[in-house]
Amino acid sequence: MDFRVEKIEGGAHRQSYRETINNCKQAKRWRKFMKSQKGILVVVFFVVALFFWGPSVWAARPAYLELEGTSMGKIAGSCTIAGREDTIVVLSFGHNLLVPTDPESGLPTGSKKHSPLKILKEIDKSSPLLYRALVTNETMSRFILRFYRISPSGSEENYFTIELENARITGITPSFPASFLPQNEPYGHMETVSFVYQRITWTFEDGRITSTDTWGLSRE
Repeated sequence: MDFRVEKIEGGAHRQSYRETINNCKQAKRWRKFMKSQKGILVVVFFVVALFFWGPSVWAARPAYLELEGTSMGKIAGSCTIAGREDTIVVLSFGHNLLVPTDPESGLPTGSKKHSPLKILKEIDKSSPLLYRALVTNETMSRFILRFYRISPSGSEENYFTIELENARITGITPSFPASFLPQNEPYGHMETVSFVYQRITWTFEDGRITSTDTWGLSRE
């Protein structure tokens, strides 16, 4: 199935992917594909996946960050969802906690190694405050990252939470993909924010199952 981006006759504007898929010619190709054996297999796969895993597999799973500095106070983001107002919407997340291990014996060769916790967010009203916290070495009095998923009833639920104590920002890297490429149209201007910390706590909210660890570094 070939979805091409074509010029509109009489103008220099190009059709977006969504406009193209609504084109009558492409719709005919889609109907032809769905009648084929490959189309039938795709439909069967989706039906079986939804039956076994439910709607949560296909729904977005956002995360929201509550952030406050010891002297700056609340660092408000742009979220307007009821109950999560002014939180920072986290689009991507990454963090590593490793124990050095001998590849031959599988035995540990050193102490655990924490790495900075990184979040990806859109540039918004919190961005200047995050830069201020970076350059002034501000200690965070509140860092709560709440992960959400779609429950079996179809509503969002906070099922996992990460809390950092005495966190500080160690880096901010702004970026955005090549804007002249049509496939990058959905993406905005982003920034990656890196945090270090003294203590981290992981909580699975159902049953309040928690674990905590310290970085082991002096933050003074």
